[in-house]
Amino acid sequence: FDPSVFTDRSIADKALRDMRLVLHEAGIDPRRIVCEVTEQKSASQETLYGFVEALRANGFRIAVDDYGADESDINRIKELKPDIVKFDAHWITHL
Repeated sequence: FDPSVFTDRSIADKALRDMRLVLHEAGIDPRRIVCEVTEQKSASQETLYGFVEALRANGFRIAVDDYGADESDINRIKELKPDIVKFDAHWITHL
């Protein structure tokens, strides 16, 4: 998910409804799904946190993409408390 897209709660709610419907029809437990939050900047931190909490409330797990790049830093990890952290390849080459 690109955090800059989910600026309005109605957009997030519609996406979550559609996801739940597809998963229900396919017989897939939402706990098997990992939703990746990309490194793009969100319109507001509160909106981002609210969207991530809505994903969790619907049973989805959270991943943070490209740790070490752009907006994907230690603060995002601390605040979102993702289940999975993916490291940025460019960041890794500097280690």
